Amino acid sequence: MRIRVIYHDRCFDGAASAALLSRFLQDYYYCDGVFAFQGVLHTPGFLWDSISFDGDENVIVDFRYSRDPRVTWWFDHHQSAFLSPEDELHFQAANSRHKVLDSSCSSCTSLIADYLKREFAYVAAELEELVHWADIIDGAKYPTPEAAVDLLSPASRLKLVIENAKDPAVRNLIVRKMRYRSMEEILEDPVIAPLEHGLADDQLALIDILLEKCERHGRIAVIDLTGTDVERHNKLMPYLMFADVDYALAILRMGDLVKVSLGTNPWSKTAPLANLATVAERYGGGGHSAVAGITLGPGQLPRARRIVEEVIDQLSMEKTTDRTNGHRPGGLRAKAPVR
Repeated sequence: MRIRVIYHDRCFDGAASAALLSRFLQDYYYCDGVFAFQGVLHTPGFLWDSISFDGDENVIVDFRYSRDPRVTWWFDHHQSAFLSPEDELHFQAANSRHKVLDSSCSSCTSLIADYLKREFAYVAAELEELVHWADIIDGAKYPTPEAAVDLLSPASRLKLVIENAKDPAVRNLIVRKMRYRSMEEILEDPVIAPLEHGLADDQLALIDILLEKCERHGRIAVIDLTGTDVERHNKLMPYLMFADVDYALAILRMGDLVKVSLGTNPWSKTAPLANLATVAERYGGGGHSAVAGITLGPGQLPRARRIVEEVIDQLSMEKTTDRTNGHRPGGLRAKAPVR
């Protein structure tokens, strides 16, 4: 029995989701199953046509829905879970016990853990720490901005490797090991340990770059990293520099692609009203209400900068409310997408 597991690549929650669900499938259904892991990323015009659903069971976690009949399990927690209205209608009509969407969950890993406990009375006790950290990392539930940036916990160090290791085989190795090994044990692996040490040094250098590049526009921190070698950054770091901003926007090059990231300050004393996934969707991106992204093709840097200017204008006109009243309506109306 071959089980193909497709997960959100370069993402701690994506990796943890793939590890937890594949551990369940091996324990509960396929003790002798052969598992093949594949990370996928959001790219301009992404279609499932390029992905091979070649397993006897095909699983997607923490990524967009596919109507392909060969997909047997699907879990996601993003607002932007569907590539088209037809995909959403297909999901609703299927009404499958093995396909679950809940955008209220902080992490896809916790969504899967709760589902498995409820539907199958299944709990992998040794993975509870992994579930706990996936919720903290993907839900930005750190107690302070300093805790979000430091590399003191094994989870934060492993996150660094997952997000920055260039070889997909390394990221798949981490997922495979997550099923039965603690994060401390994974970091001691002879393949992973030297990578982690090198990336930790790079992270220190990145702090200096962000300090230089981060600018403030009223309630918004903006970082343009396209003139550097940085392809990924800690999205919560701007709030360490500007504690009272409500949002952080960033532009980065990722190979030939250009990425615009949008984030909400989880420690802000006011509650920003913008649903950033809704904003990003208008430019072909998506994500969650509090964090989202837009990926553009080669040669699209001028467009990315215009998008950031538009979003700054939109967010600057937005009103806020006291965070303590719990009010956070979704849906800032964005202007027409930049062409």
